[in-house]
Amino acid sequence: MMGGMMGQQAQTPGPTWWDAGVLLFAVVVAVFAFALAFRTRQRPPAPIAYVPLPPDMGAPTQVPAMATSATDAAQVQRLQEAAVVRTLDEDERRLYLQIRESGGTALQRDLVASGAFSKAKVTRLLDKLERKGLVVRERYGATNRVRLTWKGPPTA
Repeated sequence: MMGGMMGQQAQTPGPTWWDAGVLLFAVVVAVFAFALAFRTRQRPPAPIAYVPLPPDMGAPTQVPAMATSATDAAQVQRLQEAAVVRTLDEDERRLYLQIRESGGTALQRDLVASGAFSKAKVTRLLDKLERKGLVVRERYGATNRVRLTWKGPPTA
């Protein structure tokens, strides 16, 4: 016979505050390590290449308050377009000017074939330009016809 503890097993004490603190510390370290491993890496900004605007889209020196003739109206229109084009980012501006240089309309497949951007990039850029109201895409066979639509700033 065994003396003292007949049929009873020794019980270990439950978790203490020390155990909870160590567990909490381990969880915090694991979360920090996970966040550090899968964080999005900040890339340095790409250098901005200067994209010259066509000569007829130069900086406005003075915009007439009211157009008095057709030539004044055309000049105001060009100056307003130049201001809008300057608000576009570099890639949007390059694509917009490429469409403009092709007479204001171009096929989307031709924009891709020019080699300036990939097919997906052209699609994303056209989505942005379309949301800004500068271009419209129309189905044309297996591709799209892209047409400039900018007629001036929106009237309130």
